[in-house]
Amino acid sequence: MENAAAALALEGMQVAGRIPEIHTDFTVVRSDDIGRVKTSMSVLQIAGNWLPVPTVVPVAGGVLLSQRRRTALVAGALAVAATTGRLGIGLHVFRAIYLDALPAGGAPGAAGAVYDALTHLLRTKG
Repeated sequence: MENAAAALALEGMQVAGRIPEIHTDFTVVRSDDIGRVKTSMSVLQIAGNWLPVPTVVPVAGGVLLSQRRRTALVAGALAVAATTGRLGIGLHVFRAIYLDALPAGGAPGAAGAVYDALTHLLRTKG
């Protein structure tokens, strides 16, 4: 911030010299938990790549084994859509629960940004 303010002041914007310095430090994870968090994130990333398989295989198998394949395909697609909708609602509800459970000194904006960054691909990947 001070580099930007100094650059603006050099360009003739004298007001930039009066921009206060703001400290925005917040803890996302304590250092003694980093190893466990990294392992958990690695497992989640690997699992995330393979989770579509147990979803698609039963639906595809049901469609292929069905006598009325068109009806089975529509039912399978509706089931996947309903499950995806429940996931979206669950992510939204859990975000509110997560932010309500913050300790008294917690920063809800920062915690919300972390949650949004972690769940972004779940909400937008299609």
